[in-house]
Amino acid sequence: PCASSTIKIAKVVGAEKALTFPTGLMANMSVFSAVMDPFWANLPYPKGSGVIFSDEYNHATVVDGCRLSSAKKIVFKHNDIDDLESKLKNVKKSAHKMIVTEGVFSFEGHLGKLKEIAELAKKYNAILMVDDAHGIGTIGNKGGGTPQFLGVTKDVDIFMGSFDKTIGCMGGYLAGDKDLIEYLRVAARPYMFSSSIPVVLAGGIIEALNICEGEEGRRLRKKLFSNFEYIKKQVVDMGYKVIGDSNVPVVSIIIGNDNKAIEFSDRLLEKGVFIPSFRWPAVPKGTARLRVTLMASHERKHLDELCGILKETGKEFKII
Repeated sequence: PCASSTIKIAKVVGAEKALTFPTGLMANMSVFSAVMDPFWANLPYPKGSGVIFSDEYNHATVVDGCRLSSAKKIVFKHNDIDDLESKLKNVKKSAHKMIVTEGVFSFEGHLGKLKEIAELAKKYNAILMVDDAHGIGTIGNKGGGTPQFLGVTKDVDIFMGSFDKTIGCMGGYLAGDKDLIEYLRVAARPYMFSSSIPVVLAGGIIEALNICEGEEGRRLRKKLFSNFEYIKKQVVDMGYKVIGDSNVPVVSIIIGNDNKAIEFSDRLLEKGVFIPSFRWPAVPKGTARLRVTLMASHERKHLDELCGILKETGKEFKII
């Protein structure tokens, strides 16, 4: 099952091969040093000569993974293509470069600009990596994630994701062409020196991916987005400040103050609703928020009950 799960995830995202890890964190902790640092003596670039360009809103595991590499780290403004290109221009075209961004920025509720970034990666001869932990299974015609949805699968060099979001299991993966994956089998230390995904979880991953690819997956995604659109309209009509776009089924309600967001979340839990708060350093200071994450299994009665509690609590906290 473990080997089969790598074949399955590669097929779903549109890559030649894949590796699986016990967690998504381990995938991100391994890839940057493995790809950007010389592992064999005959690699064409010396240690410390590489450059990683990372979106400022990338996940903490991406940030920490980058720190493990000897490559120089350059942060570009979130989804700002002009800023990214201006920084790419300042590095030699012959330099060993990687651009890393997310497919779905789950705190913001929108997609990474993969089409534009892919064009820059080609123009400036950079490796393109996409962390699609929140995209796999949720978007794309067959649940293949953000690159599939945006039509840039062939332009992505490294696909990363996790199995503990839409897939409902545990673990992470890296996918790409066969030469890269065979190299990572040796060079990715968390893969080489850690346990594999338990067989029972690998079996669950395979079945979940089978569902994502088929008609049931399309039905579930349609229901999920229907629930999302309903809740988002209701919450906006109540007077909450909501961010995000129509392509990501997450409703991020901006509270602002960290303590108020924590208290708001705690109050909701007292009323039987679990919506965790996110605050600095997970999100920029002054933008603490509640992230309403819906499921396809939620029925209209659940959504209406949620709306009633949100309206009542919002007035209680004088937010709406």
